[in-house]
Amino acid sequence: TTPIEVADRVVLVSTPTRESLVDTAKTAAVARALETPVSGIVLNKSSGDLDPSPLVSCPVLGHVPTVTRCPPDGRNHQFYVEIVQDIHKRNT
Repeated sequence: TTPIEVADRVVLVSTPTRESLVDTAKTAAVARALETPVSGIVLNKSSGDLDPSPLVSCPVLGHVPTVTRCPPDGRNHQFYVEIVQDIHKRNT
């Protein structure tokens, strides 16, 4: 048994590089083969100008920009909060 097999849903997380997105598409394919629904993809270190939907065949849940301040200013935390709230709305 794998974690994907017992999961209710899968949320993909990737950076917007070609290599990462190809690997993420493979993960999405495995999830679908195991009949685990894919909720969507979150892109880290993203400027928001890339739409990987055609490659991974699922909606983009959000883009989280690169952290440019150390320590982070809390903006990235807010991006994740909004993504989680969106996923929750979709599943209720």
